[in-house]
Amino acid sequence: MLRFYTSGESHGEAIYGFLEGIPPNLDINEAFITKELERRRKGYGRSIRQKEEKDSFRILTGIINGKTTGSPITIEIKNKKRDSLKHMNVPRPGHADLAGAIKYGIDNIAIIAERASARETAARVALGAIAKLYLSESNILITSFVHQIGNVKLERELYPLTNQEFAKVEIDELIESTDNNSMRCPDNDVDEKMKKFVENTMQKGDSVGGSFTVIAYNIPVGLGSHVQWDQKIDASLSAALMSIQGIKGVEFGLGFAGSLKAGSEYHDSIYYDKNFYRKTNRAGGIEGGMTNGEPIIIKCAVKPPSSLQNPIDSIDLDSKQHSFAQYMRSDSCFVPAAGVVAEAMTALIISGYIN
Repeated sequence: MLRFYTSGESHGEAIYGFLEGIPPNLDINEAFITKELERRRKGYGRSIRQKEEKDSFRILTGIINGKTTGSPITIEIKNKKRDSLKHMNVPRPGHADLAGAIKYGIDNIAIIAERASARETAARVALGAIAKLYLSESNILITSFVHQIGNVKLERELYPLTNQEFAKVEIDELIESTDNNSMRCPDNDVDEKMKKFVENTMQKGDSVGGSFTVIAYNIPVGLGSHVQWDQKIDASLSAALMSIQGIKGVEFGLGFAGSLKAGSEYHDSIYYDKNFYRKTNRAGGIEGGMTNGEPIIIKCAVKPPSSLQNPIDSIDLDSKQHSFAQYMRSDSCFVPAAGVVAEAMTALIISGYIN
């Protein structure tokens, strides 16, 4: 069984990741972990902190001489930015501030913000990099791209959605070109329009959301099960992706758009030529809680960040009087980074089913 969790605060000493269930003798390429952490920090609209933090990590347990031992893995990522905890008494709408303060009886909502911060996802990405290395032993590849920022949308499919299409694409080149774009959109022209949209929003002191797609290739048939609700792989993936800060929606394949179609237009016809295959993948690679052998396709909606330079209405928790939400230096858009975090979570969940 694979288990993982994180610890630490946004401006504390460090963020920690713990991963249990990876078998022994897996080669761990630390340069690959570094690259994945760098990918999380990129994207136009990120806060200046992404330049301050280099996410240097130390492997504390579970890996000796570059190989896993089979025991739990611990990774430490030091925070360069360490601030004394300031008092915050005006919650930001859309953040964990108010609900967390009420739930835990805390009068300083900065304590809630420290742990609710997306800084925590650095540990998830480090653990996800190990999971990706593990899955690469089975030739499984997981990637993502941004398909919408605000009202700027990618209207054409550039990534392969079926195994037949995947066999015809130089996927490594496509991934590299996507990662080199400011918003991680595979279409250069659309990427530039997305960047401009974020720039215009930032000039207004506002923030912007969007959506991204995660795709997992070379997935075997039968991961997950139909027999119990908690064994369905799409249920596990949904929970993991919804746990990422800012994610407000998850759909597989056509998702909600599929509900508008007739069955004959939606379902993926089955063919056989030495192996079963589909010419379409509207189900997103999952049927009945199990993988069907086609790529897993997941789309996630990301809300705009909660910290606004031009803040909106809120309430002072001390006086209970009208105030404006406190501004904390934050991202104006974190959709590109959220896609990288989603790759890590997808890798961790699939690893648990391969394991």
